Amino acid sequence: MTWTELKHEIYYRDGSLRDMLVLRADRQDWKKWIDYVNENYRVKWYNGKVDRYEDRIDIGIIEEYWNGEHDLSSIASVFIDEIVINAYLADESEIENDICPKEFDSLKDHEKLMKFMTDLARILDKEVILTPENEKETVLIRIEQGGKGYTIVSVNALRGSTPYTNLGIKSPCVHPGIGIS
Repeated sequence: MTWTELKHEIYYRDGSLRDMLVLRADRQDWKKWIDYVNENYRVKWYNGKVDRYEDRIDIGIIEEYWNGEHDLSSIASVFIDEIVINAYLADESEIENDICPKEFDSLKDHEKLMKFMTDLARILDKEVILTPENEKETVLIRIEQGGKGYTIVSVNALRGSTPYTNLGIKSPCVHPGIGIS
């Protein structure tokens, strides 16, 4: 897919966000996610327990919330250069991250997101999906469990056309076999 196609099919600007999801997650998955973002990206985490922003997520505080020890939920922002991924740490059974399509201006930005999603699929050994906001059943991008490949399902594909597929890729982002230019 070209950048023009990606912008139209995945990063269309209708005022809504896109949800990046790992379904059927557990605390171990969250710990791996937190370790990954703390070690690889700039993070801004709101620690509701002490009412301040911090530059690392503390899994202990999150687990206290999940255990019902306090009711002060928190949110984290993960920065991939100028792209912001927001994470809601309220539900231990699902990893939900949001992205804003307006922050994606090039194929390079798309490749950064593909790397992030592929890394997560590999680290968690679970499927990672990108959907329109609050539409878990409408998958736009699916990263295979283990990060072995991905499928980009365009809006046109949802209407009956063929999805763009990349299975068994070596690179997490660009592979000559899928027609990204």
